[in-house]
Amino acid sequence: MIVEDFRIQGFRDHEDVTLKASQLYEILLRPFGPAKMAVLRALSLFGFLSTQRTHFGLPLGGSVVPIAMVTTDVGGTGKAPIVLGATISLNEGDFDGIGLRPSSVPLDRITVAFELGGLGRGTSGFSVTKFETSNGRDYASPGTNSFVEARDVALGVALSGEAMKGLLATARVTRGGTWDALPEQAFEGHERSALELVLELVGTYEAKYGGMCPRREIILSVPPEEVASVDLALDELVAKRYLGVASGAFFLTPLGLSRCSIWERAATLVEELLSYITWRTTSERSSFIFYTWDDLLAANVVGSDDQALARMTISSLHLGEEGALRGGIAWNVPDDIVELRSIASFRELLARAERLREPEVGAIITAAS
Repeated sequence: MIVEDFRIQGFRDHEDVTLKASQLYEILLRPFGPAKMAVLRALSLFGFLSTQRTHFGLPLGGSVVPIAMVTTDVGGTGKAPIVLGATISLNEGDFDGIGLRPSSVPLDRITVAFELGGLGRGTSGFSVTKFETSNGRDYASPGTNSFVEARDVALGVALSGEAMKGLLATARVTRGGTWDALPEQAFEGHERSALELVLELVGTYEAKYGGMCPRREIILSVPPEEVASVDLALDELVAKRYLGVASGAFFLTPLGLSRCSIWERAATLVEELLSYITWRTTSERSSFIFYTWDDLLAANVVGSDDQALARMTISSLHLGEEGALRGGIAWNVPDDIVELRSIASFRELLARAERLREPEVGAIITAAS
């Protein structure tokens, strides 16, 4: 799926404009600001609207789906309807994930437009105002589509939403790289393979589950004859401060995270997270005291599958203390936010995290003595 262009209209922090694909990516990869957030809200809203239906299917031909939403809450001006549109190219492989193919309507290239206008009392009306295909016909125009055509149009609208998800995912993968990469380092000595293996096991577990890795999980991941060397590796990694340990479970320290293969994903996330935190600190100043998982999703800092990685990275690098808020996950803004927003390299970030970890290490040593 290729998003050729994206139309945004009726947003308070962005001009009414049709953005080409190259312009979209440029905005998504730039540092955070009002215009970037407006585009992110618009893309997210487009994806949401692509899933909305009436009892009779899509709201075509002037019909409307009422939605419990106020346009100003999603970035609209409130003075005029929000209009979103996109031109998307599709190929045969794009239909494999859904398991359906069009029967009558050509879906190789489609132009879709949605409108969301206020109906009052906290409700907005959604309608599909355009669904034009390569044959030149607009299937959203008033008139009667056959059952087969209506099904194909619904498939095309669903795929347009998937295209927006793909666009955001691509931006998450290609962003970053503004900071210098850390130099590659290798463990020394005859136990190098055991040290690397254990560090990877702990990192993989944390990135998958978002919590500390039990010793049992590590031991069961290796053959019985390697258990002794793995135990020695655990002791050495803790002694050299690559791993921390609490209640018999292990976790990556900032140093350990930087030496693990998961670091590449974590580093990309961190660059975008710090850009986001810096922007919100500058915009909201002292009123910015916490950020939530939903905030990070809305800002495309993370994808829906990145929660465990985000929790591990934020915890390891001391980028916020995790807590619960209205049934979701939230992190407080670090006390040293003034220093944090001036950091511009991974070396500085890791040095800060290790410095903040010193009291934890002291407490562990005291408890063990």
